[in-house]
Amino acid sequence: MNLKKWTKDSFLLGVIGGSLSLYLFYLIVSQIRLFIVSSLNDPYLFGPPKSQLMAVGLNLICFRILMINFEREKTGKGVLFATVIAVFTYYIYHYKMKH
Repeated sequence: MNLKKWTKDSFLLGVIGGSLSLYLFYLIVSQIRLFIVSSLNDPYLFGPPKSQLMAVGLNLICFRILMINFEREKTGKGVLFATVIAVFTYYIYHYKMKH
């Protein structure tokens, strides 16, 4: 079965999928962070912005796979849009909290 047969290439599907995948990647990376911190007893080893950046990086890899391998241009653009909006939101939130 082919991916093109059971899904349409749509921007909305990309935004929803990109938001969900970003959230899931963040949960996975934060659980790995908790495991590393609890194993080594060093809370400063894997600081807060690193887990968010790793989740964004994984989401960008998904964007690349959708655009190049699956030839889903609109869905890939939706994933990229959700990622960029999340990054800007995090940056503004982080900037407001620090200053």
